[in-house]
This record gives sequence, C-alpha cells and structure tokens, in this order.
Amino acid sequence: MDFELTNEQTMLQDTIRKFAENEIGPVVEEAENKGTISKDLVKKIADIGILKVGQPEQYGGYGGRLEECLVTEELARINVGIATIIVLQKIVLPILFRLGTKAQIEEYAIPILEGKKLAALSVTEPGAGSDVKSIRTRVEKNGDHYVMNGTKMFTSMADICDFMVVAAYTNKSIGFKGIGVFLLDNNNNNNITINRIKKFVTVPASTNEVCIEDCKIHKSKLLGEEEGGFQNIMETFNGERILSAARSVGLARAAYEAALKYANERIQFKRRISEFQVIAYKLSDMLLGIEAARNLVYKAAWLYDNKKRYVMEASMAKLFATEMAQKVTLEAIQIHGGYGVTEDFPVARYHRDSLIGTIGAGTSEIQRYIIAKESGIKLIF
Repeated sequence: MDFELTNEQTMLQDTIRKFAENEIGPVVEEAENKGTISKDLVKKIADIGILKVGQPEQYGGYGGRLEECLVTEELARINVGIATIIVLQKIVLPILFRLGTKAQIEEYAIPILEGKKLAALSVTEPGAGSDVKSIRTRVEKNGDHYVMNGTKMFTSMADICDFMVVAAYTNKSIGFKGIGVFLLDNNNNNNITINRIKKFVTVPASTNEVCIEDCKIHKSKLLGEEEGGFQNIMETFNGERILSAARSVGLARAAYEAALKYANERIQFKRRISEFQVIAYKLSDMLLGIEAARNLVYKAAWLYDNKKRYVMEASMAKLFATEMAQKVTLEAIQIHGGYGVTEDFPVARYHRDSLIGTIGAGTSEIQRYIIAKESGIKLIF
C-alpha cells in the first residue's frame, strides 16, 4: 500500500496551487461581489488544462478522479464558489461523454474543455430533492421534437451557462425508468424563465429557479435513450460526492491555514495565542480532521479510478469531509475571536461556504442512509 503521490500528481498539485493563488486569488473579491466569474477566467482555467483532468484521453484528457480531487482541493482552498463552477463542469462532462453522440460531444463537451461554454445540471425540483424519482418535469413527443414543461429548483449556473442537462420524464407510466436526459440550450430561449435565488454560500456559483413552459426541443437534443436516465443521474451523483468531499478538504485547509497564521501573530497576555494549550489543541484537532478526510477522499477516488465498488466509500468521504469542514471553519472563527465575524478576515466566508457541503450532492442524512444500506443493514425507506 503506497500513500505517496506520483511525481506527475505532485507536479499537477503544485501547478494548480500556483495558478489558483496567482490567477484566482486576486479576483475572489470581485467574484464574490458580482456573484459570477468572468469569461477570461474560465478561459485561463481551460488553457491550463484543469477541465481536461479526469476526462477521456481521446479528447485530450488525462488522469482520473484522484487527479480531479487534487485539482478541486487546490481550487477550493482559494475559493469554494469558483471551485464549485469547475466541479459542475466535471459533473456534466462524463454524462456527455457517456451518453452523447459524436455530434453532441463536438457541440457541447469539447467547447467546455476549451473554456468556450459553461454547462449546468438541472435535476432538483421544488418537490424533488433527495427523491429524484419524484421529479415532475415531463416531455411529450411531437413529430421530430419534444415539448418540455416543468420547474427546476437550485440549478447552479443556469443564469450564465450556455446550456443545461435536464432530467425529465418521457414515460411516467413505467416509473423512474421513464426518466430521460435532454440538452437544453439557454441562448435566447423565450420558453425558459430563470430566476436567481439569493444565497449566502458559494456566491460566485449562482443558484436559480428554472421555469420551463412548452419548450420545444429537437430530438437531436436527447442524450442517450428516452428511458434509463435515472441510472445515469445517480451514477453521476455518486461520483460527484467524491469531488464534493475534496472541495470541503480544500476549504477546511484554507480555514486552518488562516487560523494558524492568526494564532501565531495574535499576542495576548504577552504571548502568541498559539502557545496556549487550548488553542494549540484546537489547531491539532483541525489538522487531524483534514488529514482523515483527505485519506477518505483518496481511497474513494482510487476505488472509482480502478473500477471497483465505491458507493459506500464515496458517501463516507462526503459525509465526513463536509461535516469536518463545518467544524474546522467554526473553530477558525473562534480562534479569530471578534475579528472572525467581520468581513476583514475570510474565515466568516469559509464557514458560510462550508454549509452547502452537507446539503448539495446528497444531504448528510442521505449519506448515512447509503452507508447503512451498503453495509448490509436493512432499513425501512
């Protein structure tokens, strides 16, 4: 068993860390204030190859889910909202490569890799969050087109993306097996109304309600078959949980580094507060949590890359890392004292951003259910 990263992985980690510090760090405040990122930054992210990490080799991709975790952690250390935008692209891309035709891949996936398009995944609805089977969005076939109706909720990036990957029922009579996946272009579509939802977490990655009314979609925009989309969506969510966990590790690391720096500089009672046992132990526990979470993430990613069963380990990593991040960021505020709740220090934002981790990509409650189920415990659900 080898816990050491390869030279290539270490080089990737160092490259992304420097890029994030030099190119993303200076624009974080602007992104937080505007609630979005510039197209120039998206292009820079694409040009350095971040979006190609973990993608098929025939399209210029390299590495696997473990390399994606290394990238995600470094991005989230600088800003979770911007990291979330990139993670969203990495969630959509496998769907496109897995289900898309050659023409669809050329039109939608390749432009993402090149930084020319942004995508969104639209599944959740007002009455269907963890229970994906309960979505009500539907399509009806009409000649060579489909007509879609429904309302989606909490769709990240819907207001600035170029297209959405949307889940909708094609055949409700056969239950969740009748869910299909569609490409919905977002440019000048008068049958789509997008309303931004105000939130105080991951602000650069906007969140939206999407109202779809009699939207005409050509049959060429169907991804894969009319049926069987549910399985693809759940497979996507399972893999996303590993990246979500890596994102929380990066965030917790930023909070720990900020707390350590402050504790080494803050003087009280003629001593650095890091020299007081109570603060030193807080910092030790923070570091312990980060390291434990990272190891869970790496194991889940290794299982994923080696095509072994990873569902339980992904939920374990996601559950532990996201809850750890909330604790670590809260401790960072406590170590900062009164300054921790001001806008002059980033730790308050770190804690706000940590709150989304236990909700998105499956709540902590859902992760505990998955772990119990995968371990063989019989549950009534």
